[in-house]
Amino acid sequence: MYRISGKVQSNTATATPCSLVLKIQRRWERGNDPECWKREALVYRSHLFEELPAAFGVPQCYGIQERQDETWYWFEEVTGATAGQFELDHYCQAASHLGQFQGCYLSGRPLPTAPGLSS
Repeated sequence: MYRISGKVQSNTATATPCSLVLKIQRRWERGNDPECWKREALVYRSHLFEELPAAFGVPQCYGIQERQDETWYWFEEVTGATAGQFELDHYCQAASHLGQFQGCYLSGRPLPTAPGLSS
């Protein structure tokens, strides 16, 4: 993972600070699933994340570049608390949101069928 930051300037004289994250996923294999390392790209391209409940979010992916033995993901930089900084209340809130998310599938919402997902 690499954080890239700088300033972007268009036709105006004002430069705007910006940053993004480059994640390089190198090829790896697991058992009988030699394409498992490409699963994240499949899910991002499926638009599955556009259907997540409001309590969930994923970094916006600006682009995916596939190379022979690696995939490059260009993401927005996300800031905030990390797991090492969580208090008990953070975990309780995360568990509640996860329960709401899973509950929507018990109440009739169809399970997602995006490529790369398995049951």
